[in-house]
Amino acid sequence: MSEPVASVAPALSVTPAPAIEQVATAAAAPVDAAAPDSSITAAVKSQLAADSASQGYEVGVTTTLGVVALSGTVATQAAIDHVREVAASVKDVKSVDTSGLKVTSG
Repeated sequence: MSEPVASVAPALSVTPAPAIEQVATAAAAPVDAAAPDSSITAAVKSQLAADSASQGYEVGVTTTLGVVALSGTVATQAAIDHVREVAASVKDVKSVDTSGLKVTSG
């Protein structure tokens, strides 16, 4: 027969694995604060609707990776410049593409 166990010494220690430490570090890292494209589009549309000089124009707005694309027809080149400025003033807009805007002829 075998001899009975006389005592047990606690020799177990636990240390976090490097992968767990990396996950914890990544979780604590700051999140990119850039707004999603849908939020930017909504904000640009809201600003254009609230802007008295832009009212009456049918301007379409789409956003891809922070780049706002405007489309539609406006009365003058000055109107194109104005809606570009309104869109560019919205937080998180990286640039504004007005190539889809056209001036009405006559």
